[in-house]
Amino acid sequence: NKNLKDKNKISEPKVHVHFPSVIQELAWFSGRRPDISFAVFVLTRFTHNWDKTHVKLVMKIVKYLVTTKEMKLHKIYKPHTKFKLTLWTDASYAPKEDRKSVTGYVIFLNECLVTAVSKQQKNITTSTSHAETTALFEGLKTLLYVYNLLSQEVEIELPIKIYVDNTASERYCNNDICSER
Repeated sequence: NKNLKDKNKISEPKVHVHFPSVIQELAWFSGRRPDISFAVFVLTRFTHNWDKTHVKLVMKIVKYLVTTKEMKLHKIYKPHTKFKLTLWTDASYAPKEDRKSVTGYVIFLNECLVTAVSKQQKNITTSTSHAETTALFEGLKTLLYVYNLLSQEVEIELPIKIYVDNTASERYCNNDICSER
């Protein structure tokens, strides 16, 4: 009787997922869908050491993408106007795991997201100001690349607005100050 029940029982299909490959695809999607970029960023830390819970989280992200596929970035463009670039930067200082700060910055073109980056800094920073200035430097490098690329085809409004939430790094960039750091 037990064998008969086991034969009639419908088993759920097993999904075999190669976690690093799915994360790579999601990283590509996060460039077009910044609403998933933080979750994908956190999951990329586990590409070499993943388990079922990470796969479940990936499946939740995929389900979210499928159910919100109508969401997209809108193009804001008015003919014969200057394009306006804006940079926002931030950093989280020295998490306990490895003491490396995390850089985050976004670049907007006419209030439309061009790029969003969240990555771990290569060096260990010694203060919040140091971490914020490093994040600002990384954001500025990308901003200059975007500016040089766009200015060949369209007129960019100057000066470009840059937002940073640390007064020490703001003063460091606005004044000709040199320090040991």
